[in-house]
Amino acid sequence: ERSTTARLLAERALVRSNLGDYAGSLDDVVTSIEIAETTGDRWSLGRARWVLADLAAYGSIDRWRSLSDDAIDALVAANDRFALAYARVWRAVPHLTRGDISAGRDALDVAADDVAQVDNPSLNTSHLAWRAWAAFHCGELAECSDLIDRALAAPGFRLGTQVAFLQCLRAEAMMLRGVETPDWDRNAATIRRLERRGEVLAAGLHEQWEAAGLLHDDVSGALDVAQRLERELSPSFRVARMIARIVAAWATFARGELDAARRHLELAGETPSLARWPLHAWQLHAVDGLLLAADGRFDASRAATGTARDVASTSGLGIAEVRAIQTQALIAGASGDHTTVAELFGTIGERTAAMGLSGRFAPLSDPYDLVVGAAREVLGSDGFAAAATRGRTGDAQPVTG
Repeated sequence: ERSTTARLLAERALVRSNLGDYAGSLDDVVTSIEIAETTGDRWSLGRARWVLADLAAYGSIDRWRSLSDDAIDALVAANDRFALAYARVWRAVPHLTRGDISAGRDALDVAADDVAQVDNPSLNTSHLAWRAWAAFHCGELAECSDLIDRALAAPGFRLGTQVAFLQCLRAEAMMLRGVETPDWDRNAATIRRLERRGEVLAAGLHEQWEAAGLLHDDVSGALDVAQRLERELSPSFRVARMIARIVAAWATFARGELDAARRHLELAGETPSLARWPLHAWQLHAVDGLLLAADGRFDASRAATGTARDVASTSGLGIAEVRAIQTQALIAGASGDHTTVAELFGTIGERTAAMGLSGRFAPLSDPYDLVVGAAREVLGSDGFAAAATRGRTGDAQPVTG
C-alpha cells in the first residue's frame, strides 16, 4: 500500500509541475522519495527523483545536472525504460530553454535511440517538439514548421501546455517566414478559454507569445502586454517576468523612451541567473549597446553588441545572431561607418536568405533600413555592392569595440 502511495505521489508530482503548481509538486516529490527509500521501491524513487530534477531545471544548471544524474541512475536501477527515455529527452530541455541550442541538440541526439526503442506516442511527439524548438532558434524555419506539423498531427501531445507550446512556436515561425500573419483576436480568445479551464501555464504561453509576437510590428501593443504581464504574474513565474521585461526594453527603446528602456534593463538585471541565459543575455547586451550608442558612447556600444553577437553565435541562436548583427549595423551607421554598414548588410542578406527569414522586427527593421539607405547614398552603388559582397563572402574585417 505504501508503495502504491509513493507511485501515485510521483505521478501526481509530474502533473502538478506541468500545471505550474510547483509547491504542490515539490511536496509530493519529497513524500514519495521518503516512502520509496523506506520501502525500497525503485520505480517510485526513480520517477520522483526525476521530477525533483525537473523542478530544479530553472535554477542552478549545476544543481540541476547533479540531480538529473542521480535521477538517471535511479531510473536505470529500476529498469524503467519509459521514464528513462523521457528523462533523456528532458535532459535537453534546460539547455534549450536557456538558449544553449548546441548543447540541447546534443542531448536530443543522445535521447533518440531510447525514444525509438520505447516507441511511445507521447515520447515520440515530445522529441519532435523539442527538435522543432531547436530548429526554430537555429533559423531552420522550414524544418521547424515541418516538425511542428508532424507533432500536432501525432497522438502524443494533448495537454494544454503541450499544444500551446507548439501552436505559439508554429505561429512565430510562420510569421518570420512571411507565410502567415498572427490572428491576435483568436489568440486572445484562446487565452480566455484556457483561463476558464484553469490551464494557467498554457494561457501564459499564449500571453508571452503575444508580447513577443507584437514586438515584430506593433511595439506599443507589445509594451501594453508586457506591462500587464509584469503587473499580474506571480513572482514564481520568473522566466515569464524576464521575458516581459526584455520585451518592454525593446519596445520602449523603439518608442524613443530611452530612460524607460534603461529601467527595464535594470529590472531584468535584478535576476542575474536568468539574465545569463543566452536567450536573454544576447538581447540585454543588444539593447544596452543601442542605448550606449544613443549616448554617443560608440566604443562601449560596439563592445556590447559584439558580446550580443558572440553569445548568439556560440549558443547556436541563428535568428538572434542576425538581430545582433543588425544592431551592429545601426551603431556603425550612427557613428558614420558606412562601409561597415554595407558589409554587415551583405552578411545579414546571406544569413536571412539561407533561413528563409523575411519577417520584420520593429525595434530594428526601420532604423536598419535607414542606415542601409544612407550607406548606399554615401558609398554609391558600386562601392556599396563591393562592401556587401565582402560581408556576404566573409571577407570583411570583423567589427570591433
